[in-house]
Amino acid sequence: MSPTKVLILTAPIGSGHVAAAHALRAELEQYGHEATVIDGLQEMSPVPVGALNWIYISQLRHLPQPLAALLAITALRPVSDIVRFLVGVLFAGRLLRVIEEGRPDVIVSTYPLVTAALGYLRGRGKITVPVVALVTDYGVHPLWTSPGVDMHLVASDFSADMVRRAGGRVSVARLPVAPGFADAPARASSRAALGVPGGAFVVLIVGGGWGLGDTEGATRRAINAGAYTVVVAGHNRDLELRLEKRYGTERNVRVIGWTDKMPDLMAASDCLIQNAGGVTCLEAIEMDLPIIIFDPIPGHGRLNARAMETSGVACWARTADDLERLLKSAAGGKALPQASQEFRNAPKVSTAIEPLLRQNLSDC
Repeated sequence: MSPTKVLILTAPIGSGHVAAAHALRAELEQYGHEATVIDGLQEMSPVPVGALNWIYISQLRHLPQPLAALLAITALRPVSDIVRFLVGVLFAGRLLRVIEEGRPDVIVSTYPLVTAALGYLRGRGKITVPVVALVTDYGVHPLWTSPGVDMHLVASDFSADMVRRAGGRVSVARLPVAPGFADAPARASSRAALGVPGGAFVVLIVGGGWGLGDTEGATRRAINAGAYTVVVAGHNRDLELRLEKRYGTERNVRVIGWTDKMPDLMAASDCLIQNAGGVTCLEAIEMDLPIIIFDPIPGHGRLNARAMETSGVACWARTADDLERLLKSAAGGKALPQASQEFRNAPKVSTAIEPLLRQNLSDC
């Protein structure tokens, strides 16, 4: 495929959408393409994105059930159709100006509301180049799809079926993660660099960039199971301080705030405990690190947990007791589920979009 100009539109709501956008840019540039990442939500919205992110994180921390109820309502086909239409009518015009200035050969969205606006524009012929949605969660909410989008790229056949039921065109791809996860050091050297005992059963606990979920409960249960426990609190400084106060003197517990050393931490670990965040789970799958889902976020987190469990790429510990039993079993040598060859054999995103680009060039 000849070099192309790719516009990647994302949004810093949480941290996974931006991480996916930059991972995709790295992959595309590796294959000689020109890729630009832009905050598409900021371009669309009259409200500062920082404020929107604060509202979103606050809801997840303090009002998760109303957010879950909203997601359940918008999962209804007529409601999701209305939401997409309103997003298009109210906000897509601002986004179109950015696209016309950039003149890309293909556009990729990593954020659902940006996808909705792009689908609105593409469906009405206002965008004439292919539009692709990169969906990083295994569980695909209907609102994250758009009939106007040329292709939705997902991580599994189970995810693809969810997109088809929502009326979208879809293809399974090996979704990109940051290059450091492919180049991570071996387990022994990672443990030596981090000061982790070489023969320990190591559990890595991550609550996403904002330290969400029952991280403290997961930490207690991992310690009870006899694991060397590494906890990443992310940007949640209060959580980091609470964990440090409680476990700071324990030799087999290590508490970390925000870090860019996640590839090294995963390389040193025997399993990951996560709240079903899409990108962190993709990173673990890339590194063959078994995943246990615990206390997923209500709504899309639980949707993702069910999808990952059904796809066989993760265990879902529904109670703290279940989590402790799983960890004790794994520490004793029983293997945890890992991603199948389906993930390994899927084409990279740069390959998956080739047919769309060929069609676009032939139409010119």
